[in-house]
Amino acid sequence: MSHPDTHGAADLTPIQIGEIWENPVTRERAIILELPYTNPEGRATAELTALVGARVVGEHRHPAIVERFTVLEGELTLKLDGQTSILREGESAVIEAGTWHDWWNAERAQCARACGGHARRALRAHVETLSASHDSAT
Repeated sequence: MSHPDTHGAADLTPIQIGEIWENPVTRERAIILELPYTNPEGRATAELTALVGARVVGEHRHPAIVERFTVLEGELTLKLDGQTSILREGESAVIEAGTWHDWWNAERAQCARACGGHARRALRAHVETLSASHDSAT
């Protein structure tokens, strides 16, 4: 999926499982694994790959969404309510609705495989979102 024309009509095409979203500015790539209307928890799930130096646009919050990050490979630096920590492979963090947070891939390690054309280690994370009306522990 590319960024839409800001002056064009809205793209109302339904999101599909397996769809790939790439953001060249933030250096992240997401593969849609699960959609909220396909499970009773209302969960949307994606596998996120973030190249070295990748980060979201800054500290932000989601008023009605709970996010859960589980690191599959690499490290994720997470700032959650003013506290910075590093999540490593197999570790998770839950960001409750309304919580200020930021994340980035600060790794500098080389790896053998090419990630997005760069021979640098990429972060791979499993990202889940839930409506704030659902129990985030599920």
